[in-house]
Amino acid sequence: IRMYIKSPGGRMFWDGLKLKIPLAKNVMIPLTTVRFCRTFSTLLSSGMPMLQALSIVMNVVNNKVVSEQLSETSEDIRKGMSLTNSIRRVSVFPPMLQSMISIGEESGSLESMLDNTSDYYNDVLENSISKMIALIEPIMIVIMAGVVVFIILAIMLPMLQIYQSI
Repeated sequence: IRMYIKSPGGRMFWDGLKLKIPLAKNVMIPLTTVRFCRTFSTLLSSGMPMLQALSIVMNVVNNKVVSEQLSETSEDIRKGMSLTNSIRRVSVFPPMLQSMISIGEESGSLESMLDNTSDYYNDVLENSISKMIALIEPIMIVIMAGVVVFIILAIMLPMLQIYQSI
């Protein structure tokens, strides 16, 4: 399985799956959005050209599906399309991000809009993680109870057999 995931097709499948599984997507989509917004905002505010910043962001998002879609976005911008119109093709990003990029592009404050958006989605990410932990806690308690019962039975059954033989 590891060899398959390390292959290009397997990595694409695995990253796509992470964006579709209900519990995982509630964490992966905000995480990818935060990585995109923070990195893109930082690179643009430091004076880096948009196309070069996008090529760096493609590696930072750490998801092959999003990276491929950002590559198409980069090509669209290179052809003269606006960032707003080309980012709409990235299906993973929420509509709010697309609206914020549109507003930032029109007002000339794209960096600050991306920074504000990353702050918002960072809060969404923290809430998603806390909800996921709240769902996993009862499952872990049941598993731990099963392990404890197994250990107690493993100790008590031989003792009972010894008492019966006496």
